[in-house]
Amino acid sequence: MYQNADKVTQVQNYVKTQYYSSESPIHNLYLTCFNAVDLGDRYYAKVDDGHTKLDWHQKMIYALLKLGIVNSYIFFIHKEWCDWIDFRRELGKKLINPQFK
Repeated sequence: MYQNADKVTQVQNYVKTQYYSSESPIHNLYLTCFNAVDLGDRYYAKVDDGHTKLDWHQKMIYALLKLGIVNSYIFFIHKEWCDWIDFRRELGKKLINPQFK
């Protein structure tokens, strides 16, 4: 497949052993910027109610709403800490009554 497979192997070994002596910059950037969102998504999957949705429209809308709420929570706690249940209660009050402060 390759005309000179030996050179390809040499490049692979170089990248694996010498190019990055520690974790890759992309990995570090991901951990810095997006790791909290992944952890929040995992947390929400643990507390999900698990109702079966058979219609794909309903399933898609539910998934977008669910992940939107979790991601909002993750970004909110970067500014001010609050428990997950308190965040959901306050969000519910504000969605039901927009005048609620």
